[in-house]
Amino acid sequence: MNRPKKVRAIFNEIQPSLKDDFTSEEILKFAADFLKTTEYEDPGARIRLVSSRTGFDELDVDKAIADGGWKVMAREKQMMNDIYSEEHSFGTQEINFNEIGLDIAA
Repeated sequence: MNRPKKVRAIFNEIQPSLKDDFTSEEILKFAADFLKTTEYEDPGARIRLVSSRTGFDELDVDKAIADGGWKVMAREKQMMNDIYSEEHSFGTQEINFNEIGLDIAA
């Protein structure tokens, strides 16, 4: 059954009980709107989920080195450059242990 026939069928079903309170035009619009709500199309039917590759730091160790560790080692140079670059300066901070000792003693 096509859409206009469905709207007419809905109209014919509800018109006798609503004709005293609403005009035929209003009932017809209601029937069309009602049909629109029942013609719900699941948006999930058109959605394709794509997941990106999990980073090595998020993988279990056995999965990360499954190829012998070559992919991890290929990234090691860049990771070390990122860690020890001047802008990050990880591990290059000097710590005054005397100040720490005084804080602990106090």
